[in-house]
Amino acid sequence: MLVKVLLLHSLAFFFLSSNALAQPTVCVASINSEDEEQVMREELTQQGFKFINLLDFQKEGTNWIDNACNHRDSNGEKIRCDVKMISAHFAERFVGDKGQDAMLKLTDLEKWSCQKDDPENNCSGILNPTEVFLMGCNTLAGKEVDRKTGRTIDQYMKNISKYAPADLVQDIAMSRFGPIGSSNQDRVRSVYGDTTKIYAFADTAPTGPQIRKYFRNYFKKINDQHGNYEQHLEKTSLKKIENQRKIAEGALDLLNNTTLKTEVERGSGNVTVITCNGLSAGNAQEKKCFLFNNDPDLLPSNVEQALDLLASEDADQFLPQIAEFFKKNHKDIVKDPEMVRDIQFMLQNSDAAKNLKKMLDELNEFDPDNKVPNSRINLIYLQHLLEHQDGRKEELGKKLKSALKDKNGKLPALVRKNSNIFCEIYYVNFTRMPVSSSDFNEMPKSVDGIAPLRCTKIDQRSGGAFTQAANDIIKKDGAKLTTAQRLKMIRSIQDFPYADNFPELNTFITQQASYPKSDSNKNHIRFQTYAHNNRLLSTNPSTRDDAAIKMLTMNSSFSLQHLLRRVQAGEYKLSPAVIEKAKQIRQTKNPAKNHYRYLTAILGE
Repeated sequence: MLVKVLLLHSLAFFFLSSNALAQPTVCVASINSEDEEQVMREELTQQGFKFINLLDFQKEGTNWIDNACNHRDSNGEKIRCDVKMISAHFAERFVGDKGQDAMLKLTDLEKWSCQKDDPENNCSGILNPTEVFLMGCNTLAGKEVDRKTGRTIDQYMKNISKYAPADLVQDIAMSRFGPIGSSNQDRVRSVYGDTTKIYAFADTAPTGPQIRKYFRNYFKKINDQHGNYEQHLEKTSLKKIENQRKIAEGALDLLNNTTLKTEVERGSGNVTVITCNGLSAGNAQEKKCFLFNNDPDLLPSNVEQALDLLASEDADQFLPQIAEFFKKNHKDIVKDPEMVRDIQFMLQNSDAAKNLKKMLDELNEFDPDNKVPNSRINLIYLQHLLEHQDGRKEELGKKLKSALKDKNGKLPALVRKNSNIFCEIYYVNFTRMPVSSSDFNEMPKSVDGIAPLRCTKIDQRSGGAFTQAANDIIKKDGAKLTTAQRLKMIRSIQDFPYADNFPELNTFITQQASYPKSDSNKNHIRFQTYAHNNRLLSTNPSTRDDAAIKMLTMNSSFSLQHLLRRVQAGEYKLSPAVIEKAKQIRQTKNPAKNHYRYLTAILGE
C-alpha cells in the first residue's frame, strides 16, 4: 500500500512540475458558433492561457485535423492541448457555417486515436487534453430516443438533412438510434481515451448565444472553488491519475465536477449536459482499429481479424466499419485464392454467417416499414461479397430490390438520397438493379428524382415511361437548369431507351456534347463524356465504336473511367479498331500515369 501511495504522489509531483514549465494551452475549433471561444478567450487569456485555433491549419484539399496532428513548431514539438473545445452542428461529423473544408469527421478522429502507440505519427497532444468541450447536439448521445425532445428517427433525419450529405443521412440516423453501429458516446469516449472530463450533450444543445452565460458562470465558479482554471486542471489531472488506478481495478467511475451541467440545466430547462471521462486503452472500440490500416501487406491478417470481429458478440457494433472494409478491399481479396478460402472456412465454421442473419432480423424488427433501408443494403451487400457471388449479380440485384421495398411492396419515391444505394451497387460490383415503372410509388418529377435511375437497369416495357418523365422535366424546366443540374440530368438519362422518340430529350442530349469550352473546360469534358457514353449503348456498331474512339482521344481520365466501366460491366465490347486505337494512344502519346493505367485496364492487360 505504501508503494502505491508513493507512486501516486510521485506521478502527481511529476505532472505538476512538468506542467508548470509549459504555458497552459486551449485548442479551439469554432466550426459554427464562435460564442464559446470568445468567452474562453475573455476568461482564460488573462489567466495566462495560450490559444491555438486548429482551423488555422485548414488548407484547401487537405484535412485540417491531419495538418494539426502532423504540425511541429520551430523546436520540433507537436501541439499539446490542456483544454480542447469544438463548436459545431454534429451528426457523425462536426459541420457549420465555416464551409466544407472546416468539416471534421468523427472517423478521422478515430483513425488518429488508433495511432496513439505510434511514437512518430500520433496525435496524442490534441486528443488527450485534461478537459474537452464538444458544443454540438448529440455529441455524447446513446442509442435511446432524445430524452428532452423525444425526437424519433424520422424527425432526426429531417433535422440533420440541413447539414449532413443526403446520401449519408440514413447511415447517420441508424448509427444514432438503430441496433447496428456504435453509439456516439462510445465512439467519442474512445477517441478521447485519456481525457479526464468530456462535456457534451445527450440530445439537443444550446445555441451559441445561449451558452455564453453558462460558460461565463462556469469559469467564475471554477475560479471561486480553485483559485483559477489552471489550478482546477491540475487538481483534475490528479483525479485523472487516481481514475487510471480505478480503471485498472475495473471501476470506471464518472468524475464529480458538475458545475457546467448545473449551469446549463438551470438556465435552459430542456437541455442536458453529459459529463464523462474517456475510455482508456483496452476498450471495445479499439477492436476496429485494424480496419483503418491500408497496408496491402497486412491485408490477409486484417481480413482474418475482420472475420473474427464479425463472428464476435460485438459484431453489431462494428458492422458499418466491417462492411466498408470488405467493400474497399474486395478487388484485392478476390485475387488471392487463399484469402477467399479463409473467408469461406470462417463463414462455415464460426458465428459470422449466423451473426449476419441475426443482424438482418434485428434491422427488420427495428424498421418494419423500411424507412431506413441503407443498413439492410449494406448488410446484404456484405453477405454477397463474403460469399464471392460475383457470378450471381442478377440474384444480388433482386435481393437488394426486395430489401428496399416498403410494406406495400413498392420502392420509395425517387429522391436524391436513393442514388448512393443504386450506384454503389453498380460502381463497386457492376450490378444494375432491375426496375420497372410499376415498382415505384410515383414517377420522378425533378432532376433529383431522375438522378437515381442512372445506376438502375430499366426494363424495356418501362423505358418509355421513364423517358417520358425525363422529357417532361426537360420540357418544363430545361431552360432554368443550372450547370450542375444539367450535368446531373445528362449523367442520369444517358442510358435511357427511346430517346429518339422524345424531341426535347434527344435535343438536350445532343446539345451537351457541344457545351461551350470557354465556360468551363471541366464541364465541357464531362458533358462530352456523358454524350459519348450514351452512344456506347447504341444498336449501331459504328456509332458505338466512334464514341469509344472519341472517348479515348479526349485526353481525359474522366472519359477513360467511363469507357472502362462500360467495358468491365460487359455493356460495350471493344472492336479491333478501338483496341488498335487504344494501343496507339498508350504507345505514342506518352500518356500520364493514370491515363496509362486506365488504357491498360480497358485493354484487359
